[in-house]
Parts: sequence; structure tokens; C-alpha cells
Amino acid sequence: MLSEAVVLGYPPIPMSTTPVLVGARAEVNAQVDLYDSCDVHFVLSATARGGFSGGLAFSEWGFALGLVTRSLLTNDGTAESGYMSVLSIEPIYECLAHHKLLPECQAEGWDDLWNTQTLHFTRGEPHFSGMVEVKASVASFDDGRSYHLTVCCDDDFEVFEQALRIAVNSLGEHETKLVEIRPRMTKIRLTRADHDSSASVAISAAMKATAALLAQHGYIALQQQPAETEEPSL
Repeated sequence: MLSEAVVLGYPPIPMSTTPVLVGARAEVNAQVDLYDSCDVHFVLSATARGGFSGGLAFSEWGFALGLVTRSLLTNDGTAESGYMSVLSIEPIYECLAHHKLLPECQAEGWDDLWNTQTLHFTRGEPHFSGMVEVKASVASFDDGRSYHLTVCCDDDFEVFEQALRIAVNSLGEHETKLVEIRPRMTKIRLTRADHDSSASVAISAAMKATAALLAQHGYIALQQQPAETEEPSL
């Protein structure tokens, strides 16, 4: 809030003979959640003009704040009368990660946040408050370069051992290395599988087999489907 930013774009300039790159200084006035989008947006103080859409907004601290998307308006007002909104940079990471194109220099330091799919499991009756407690999980990581599966079962050591065994067996002929993260939570790394399409299939199969085993022992998967939205433009 109240930090400075620079916005770049190509809003039409009357009487100009060619498109001109326009830079505008702005201040971050607000962070907003819009009712038609699941992503964070910032409101910038620069005048919203058609042609800024798709342009980068750079933070004064040297990173990309996001992309200019649209003017937030009431009724049928002109673009210039609305607030300039900037979509946060996170959807770009999500898009690149989904297509397994996230550069290593960007993935570094995120501790496998991107390209990880996790299934959480509960067991037994819900808490009297209605909340459920996560008892187990299985997570697969596949960014097209490296692959691993993480198995966790906190409330039953025997089930954990079985889940770990079936996960390793499901990976078939792929060479693996087990790394204990903590008691009853182990990461299975596939070694020598860089850019191996069969490793991606194996990781997916191992995750399904492990999830099926947990289900057999009475664990219930907790799943959430992300909302899909379209981002209108200026």
C-alpha cells in the first residue's frame, strides 16, 4: 500500500503517427478481491486508458507487480473515469507451471510450491465444531524436469508403511531415493528421470495407488476444485 509503481503500455495518443510506448508513474492505492475473479488485484492511481491493458506494472522494489487488465467502472462510464486495476503476477506462475514451462530461475526457492498436486485425507468423525483434521496426505511433484512423491500418515504407522511401500512399488523400474522429512512423512525422489515422460505417468499412477490404499483403510479425501474465471480487458 502506497508504494510506487511504473506502468507501461500503448494507449493511443491523438495525432501520433506511430504507436508510442507510454510510461506512467503510479501509487498502489488498494488491494482488492473482485466478485468475478479469484485472483488478487491492485488498484493503481494512474489514469486507466485503453491500450494499457496487458502492460506490466513494475514495483519500486524491482519486481513485476502484475498486469494491467481493465478499468473498474460503475454503469457505462468511460475507461478514464474508472480505477486502473492490475492483476497480480500469480496467475502467470500458474499458467507457466501448468504447461511445465516455469524457468528454473523462477522455480528456485519456492520449495516445490508450483507443480505440486496434493490430496489431503481425514479419518473418523468430524470435530464437534464441524471442522475436520487432516490425518494423511499424498503429494506428487512433476515440473517436466524432476519428479517426486511425498507420502504422509500421522495417525497410523502401519498404514504409513503400507502406503510408502505401495508408492515405491507403483514407480516400477524407476530408480528412487527415499528422503525422510519427519517421522511418518517421506519423500520419494525419482533419480535419473530428467525430462522423462514415463516418469510423469509413473508418478501419477503411484499417487492414485497410494490414495486408493488410504481409502481402503477408511481415510476420506478432502478435495477442492479451483474456480475458473475469465479476465476481461480494457
